[in-house]
Amino acid sequence: GLLRGQVPESGPRGGLAGAIHGLGLLAATGMAVTGTVLFVKFPEAGAVPATARTAAEVHSAVANLVWAYWFGHVGMAVLHHLTGHDTLRRMFRLGRV
Repeated sequence: GLLRGQVPESGPRGGLAGAIHGLGLLAATGMAVTGTVLFVKFPEAGAVPATARTAAEVHSAVANLVWAYWFGHVGMAVLHHLTGHDTLRRMFRLGRV
């Protein structure tokens, strides 16, 4: 359907949408874990421990993935809206549901 310009109906089901949501959840969890490590291990002054340096690098890389996920997620919602689905109205309960 995607090759013909059709998007699937929205709703709770697995497949590609479920996999993408799962990856987004993993990315957000990774940011939370590395952010916690940075909060605990990063010194206010002095030498930066290797664990904090590694956590900062991973945190930065995962942050880029989360931004890409967010923009892609918004883009797919807009695409669904433009193809005639009432996804945005149902998400934000605009008008009658």
